Amino acid sequence: KSYLDFGAFQPLQIACAFSLNRDDLNLDEVRATYQSRSSVLSAGLLELGFELKQPPGGMLLWARIPKAHRGRGSIAFSHHLLEEAHVATSPGAGFDPLTDDTLRFSLGESEARMRKAVQQMKRCL
Repeated sequence: KSYLDFGAFQPLQIACAFSLNRDDLNLDEVRATYQSRSSVLSAGLLELGFELKQPPGGMLLWARIPKAHRGRGSIAFSHHLLEEAHVATSPGAGFDPLTDDTLRFSLGESEARMRKAVQQMKRCL
């Protein structure tokens, strides 16, 4: 594993820390944005049969694969979503073999993109 697998380039981290300490940054607005994205994606995933608990914060959402597809494993199911729904996820098996029944979703996209991803997944599930 390289340094990049575990952390961002140090000058980038320093620049981010500097930005977070600025008086004009509204962290409440940033938190609300990610909470809203999480709510939209969580609701859609629950509707599709995923099992999850909406996290109180963060930039990632972990969800257990729907029962009907769980036997495929996270790598095959993640590949299926990428190929058929054009939705990229991270398979749980890439983090720990015990999480092979989960996928990790990023909240780095807009609410509109979250809704679109859910609609695309509906078509292939």
